[in-house]
Amino acid sequence: MHIKKSDIMANMKLSNLKEHNKAKIKSIKCDEELTHRLHSFGIFEGDELYVENISLLHNTIAINVDNSKISLRLQEAELIEVELIDG
Repeated sequence: MHIKKSDIMANMKLSNLKEHNKAKIKSIKCDEELTHRLHSFGIFEGDELYVENISLLHNTIAINVDNSKISLRLQEAELIEVELIDG
């Protein structure tokens, strides 16, 4: 079975990224309450982000969106689909 790079990138979750990766948010798939919370942090579809840090226990991820540092639980990051940006 041959897996295309484009297929992998199309289904990538924020929780799969590594430190120092850059990505663009493709979709946010969660309930209305969490969507509202993410929007209040400034996280929207189409935004570019940078992964600053992943906790030692891999239960939180710190990202930078529009010069704001935001920490998310891994469960929340699982609900955000991203596209990796080269560079």
